[in-house]
Amino acid sequence: QELCLGRIIGSTVLPSIVVAHIGITTQQALIMFGVNPLKRKVVSRVILALSIVYAIVYGIWTYLHEPLDGVEAYCGTITEHSEWRVVTHIYILFMLDIATVIASLVVRSLTKKKLMSGRLSVDEKFDHSVNVHVIVNTICAEALHAIVYFYLFVVYAIGAILDQHSEWDHYFQNVLTNV
Repeated sequence: QELCLGRIIGSTVLPSIVVAHIGITTQQALIMFGVNPLKRKVVSRVILALSIVYAIVYGIWTYLHEPLDGVEAYCGTITEHSEWRVVTHIYILFMLDIATVIASLVVRSLTKKKLMSGRLSVDEKFDHSVNVHVIVNTICAEALHAIVYFYLFVVYAIGAILDQHSEWDHYFQNVLTNV
């Protein structure tokens, strides 16, 4: 039971990474548009709070009715009780990841154009050049995350097409998603 609870907590917190990526992209856009540091700090704290609230609400919504009684050799984060919630959530996270990667690429492109314009002060030029380097690093993480959710999307789409819901199928999907 304790191991299942730990696994559920881990799978509940993990999707808030998407919210963190959205926050990073938002910060990069705010820097690009020249928003002052105090407003950027407020926005970053609001997004941090949203990621915490998001993880809690998702965990309660998805796993509140999970049976945690008894000893199980394997407890998956996707069961018959939570399957539709988790799969729907995976689809939503995949779309958000794709949107975040696209937004990061747009912000990077616009920031590079601003740098090339030559009409920036030394401080602005420094902020924008650091922003470009940060964007390059975060796009890699965002893209990797999107690829992982694409993989999950494909696994569940195949499962839905085959329309098999035996105990073995749930076990197999859990193994594939936890690779």
